[in-house]
Amino acid sequence: MIVWPEQRENAERLRRRLLEMCNRRGVPVRYARELKAQDGKPAWGLANTDGIEIEYADVLRETSTLVHELAHQCLHIGPGAVEVSRRQEELEAETVAAVLLEAYGCGGQAPRERFTPRVVKCSNFLIAEIELERGLDIAQSLTNFTAALEAI
Repeated sequence: MIVWPEQRENAERLRRRLLEMCNRRGVPVRYARELKAQDGKPAWGLANTDGIEIEYADVLRETSTLVHELAHQCLHIGPGAVEVSRRQEELEAETVAAVLLEAYGCGGQAPRERFTPRVVKCSNFLIAEIELERGLDIAQSLTNFTAALEAI
């Protein structure tokens, strides 16, 4: 896969903004080496009620993993969590990550066939939280994003 320099720069900016958002919301993010999932298999990241752990990697992998784990925090952990199969959890988290990576110019294209109301809501929430730091017109950002989704 070819990765353009601007994709790395965009990923670095997004990662910084995500970490700022996590700090603002009180979600600890820790970096580690050789993470293991509950089943003992290697993992790029883990999310639980104590926060998020991420495996050290290149900027695109770290950013993608951070968004993925934040999606788990939003959709599957804590208040408002909905119990779904592990497979569905992973599909939702992967789709949210793809939406944000595409929206912020980090490459890839989010699979439109996986856009469920829960995925769109989580993606909108994360985008609003990221943009809050920049003082942008969040209502306009969400309107643009939602309109783009509806056009699909």
